[in-house]
Amino acid sequence: MRTTIDLDPRVLQIARAVAHSRKVTLSRLVSDMLEDHFFPKETAVLPLGTTDLGLPAIYVGRTVTPEEVEAAIAEE
Repeated sequence: MRTTIDLDPRVLQIARAVAHSRKVTLSRLVSDMLEDHFFPKETAVLPLGTTDLGLPAIYVGRTVTPEEVEAAIAEE
């Protein structure tokens, strides 16, 4: 069903980037994320994939920025 929603510009930018990295449309990404939120699966399965460089990757949420990594290292 076609509908229109207003998203915060930051959220839209991130959603577009995630959709691009997963090679899906923005509509598919939003639909899947809402479905996962409202109808969680009983068993958690980590989505496996590869990075742009072909390295193995496990997607567990959002992308961690270099600044966040530096902050976490500094806390130790």
